[in-house]
Amino acid sequence: MPHEAAWSDPFQRNLVAIDGRLRPGPEIPETLLEMEGISPQVHLTSKLPVGLLSLHKVSRMFNELCAPYIYRELNIHEHNYRPIEPALILHEAQVTLQPHHVRSIRIYLGTLPRKEEEEEAETFQSIAEVLKQCHQITSLALYYQKGKRKLGGLQEEICRYMERSQLINFGIYSLRIMQASKSTHLFDDEQIDGALEMLNAALGFANKDQSLQRLDIVMESMDMDEIKLLQGAKGLRTLTVRRALRSKPLASFDVFNMERWKVTNKLTRLYLGHCQPAHAEKMIGLVQYFPALEELMWAISGHYADRKTPRPPPGWSNLEGCLPKTRRPLKLLHIEHAMEWEVFTLGQIPVEEVIVANAQEQIIQRVLASPTETFIGMKTLRVLPVGSVLHSYVSVTDDDRLGDDSSDLVSLDESCARRNVTLRHDAQVLFPCSCCYWTSEQPVVSEDFEPLF
Repeated sequence: MPHEAAWSDPFQRNLVAIDGRLRPGPEIPETLLEMEGISPQVHLTSKLPVGLLSLHKVSRMFNELCAPYIYRELNIHEHNYRPIEPALILHEAQVTLQPHHVRSIRIYLGTLPRKEEEEEAETFQSIAEVLKQCHQITSLALYYQKGKRKLGGLQEEICRYMERSQLINFGIYSLRIMQASKSTHLFDDEQIDGALEMLNAALGFANKDQSLQRLDIVMESMDMDEIKLLQGAKGLRTLTVRRALRSKPLASFDVFNMERWKVTNKLTRLYLGHCQPAHAEKMIGLVQYFPALEELMWAISGHYADRKTPRPPPGWSNLEGCLPKTRRPLKLLHIEHAMEWEVFTLGQIPVEEVIVANAQEQIIQRVLASPTETFIGMKTLRVLPVGSVLHSYVSVTDDDRLGDDSSDLVSLDESCARRNVTLRHDAQVLFPCSCCYWTSEQPVVSEDFEPLF
């Protein structure tokens, strides 16, 4: 589970950094792993750094040195699931799985034709048999195409890891959302009983002990039961929720009423994408409530019908009880697809580095030029590359601008220079949007993500 797992296509081409930009790099081969007793509908692969597979054949000593790296990450696929063929290269050599070296497992439940229940259960049981032999797992990611499917024995085996307080990282990802070109309301009606059952079980264990430190949720929706369990997951240090929080089933329930949350002293990273109940104003109380929080992503969240928060008056940062006076600055705030009033509202959060993507540059210019203090403590501002152009399917009205005159705006360079802020044009739009898209004269640069473990 790399750091960007919740917003990057799991089958995308390998990328390497060249001159600060991510470019297509040399393919990392997927080596087929053999294991006795595995259903023909399932196969195991391991992605290897280039040359490592050859090196381990040199001698027994090199084999012992290379084995922990070769088998550290295991991918389990339902047979023939290859939505993006060029991203996966199967190495000709076959090697036998060494389960004691496996630390991270990704399970891809794909688009096989509809099977009888017995055949489907056999597939899941074959995957469970692999898990039974891998006793050192600390990270597990489950990708699904059809969330309605009950996992049976596979879910039982995943729960055994959790019973042993073994999993540190767990993620459940809808491939339909991960690979969609834009978010769609059609996801709201998706039947995902099996995925919800798995999530419910994982959150139940997260409420009992504090071994689970990172949780990624990329799902079409969540029910009230799962949300209440999520609020009680005390040990989490990193939480990502993409799309699963929707307004429709939560009309009478305030998800971000912080009195309901028990995740307080340990949460350092919170990433919210396409989460309708995450009104910008709610983020102020959220940052106040989580004293250890260092990174917050707020991307395409809130709802178009949200009540607009009045702009804070000049001098607000000197008032008792405001965020800059009650907590240290965040290290990172990532804002994506925000209107001007939302940027002003989020600007009450003290922070060292701000990323603003998928927002009109004039909005950022007006916010920084305003006499209202914003982003107290900001040292770095990152925006999209020079030459990026917004193509919108909806008009940007004067109402969105809160009545400001857009003429004679101070440039971003000048505003940042006045505040002694470093301006970087290297942000990236991470989440697809149904109302607009960006084009750029330069390659849009991805973040310098690092794995969590």
